[in-house]
Amino acid sequence: MLKTFRKTSVLVVMLTLTGQLPAAADISDAFTAKVGFVGAQFLKIGVGARGFAMGYAMETIADDASAVFWNPAGLTLAEGRTFFVSQTAWLAGIEHTALAFSMPLSRIPGNIAFSAVSLSSPDMLVTSVSDQEGALGNTFNAVNYALGIGYGIKLTDKFSFGAHGKIVHENYANGLGEEDGYGAGTTWAVDVGTLFLTGYKTLRLGMSIRNFGPEMQLGGAFIDFDEGDTITTTIEEPDPDGTGYIQVEVPDQLRFKPHSLPLTFRFGMSADPINKAGMKLTVSVVGEHPPDNAERLNLGAELTFMKFFVGRAGYVMNHDSRNALSFGFGLDSFPVAGVGRLTADFGLTQFDLFDPTWMASVGFQF
Repeated sequence: MLKTFRKTSVLVVMLTLTGQLPAAADISDAFTAKVGFVGAQFLKIGVGARGFAMGYAMETIADDASAVFWNPAGLTLAEGRTFFVSQTAWLAGIEHTALAFSMPLSRIPGNIAFSAVSLSSPDMLVTSVSDQEGALGNTFNAVNYALGIGYGIKLTDKFSFGAHGKIVHENYANGLGEEDGYGAGTTWAVDVGTLFLTGYKTLRLGMSIRNFGPEMQLGGAFIDFDEGDTITTTIEEPDPDGTGYIQVEVPDQLRFKPHSLPLTFRFGMSADPINKAGMKLTVSVVGEHPPDNAERLNLGAELTFMKFFVGRAGYVMNHDSRNALSFGFGLDSFPVAGVGRLTADFGLTQFDLFDPTWMASVGFQF
């Protein structure tokens, strides 16, 4: 009886918290969202076509090496060695690539994972106030990346914990040849997560805190302008004739201000209401609290049929720029002779002001 009461209490609390999330999102709309207050925005892009198609509702779903990007506690669900790679045709010609490898440790319990994610922009013309068309033809691009190592361990048969440490680098002036690290900076960050298999049918609960770390400081200095005029400061310099000092105006050299990382809290649940021979339906809901925007509710569903074929759909509530719906399909754990098991996924969504965005990913279990 006590066991039943405990399970029921967990369900009531979870459903209550989830029901409050839309209300919190509505309240937050009454205030100005904190857009532009954090940097390293590439860390907020979801990794893997599976999560992309399911509206990013992945906190309790990821069960291979890609879990290191969502909830590192999910690494404990990975069986054997798994390899994962993802490619995204992101907005405005930007390329987003991620890969991860996980494996069980031999001498201590748990799974370890290595991760890498990068974002790069197309070449852009170097412009200035005096050359707004980039007539000189010089180009630059932006390159961001993060390299990490993660670890997940089962503390009990139902509760898992995971952590993921990473080096984060941003360079928004790649190719300009600046010697003082102009427009570039490096810092570190940590993700932590938990996963709880409740024992109540197939209900799973998960939580993650991502991108906890110090501020990023970009190197170099820049000259500021006000309505096309250089902002200057008056200083005194020795008079060339040696009789005293004269006042001259020099351009202000301003340092870039440090910016925070996108510290994000996510909490979710999932279950399999249908799980029978050849068919499985998984539904997931995740509440998200980003540092620079309104709260969101991510909903996702995944239907596996004929054992290997998968269809997916997702819906994001309170997203400010993205169409709420996303779709995808895939091939799950398909046996390949001499390799192991292959997973291949594709996801698609539409943003309000841009062309449709797609993501493709491939994974191996061996």
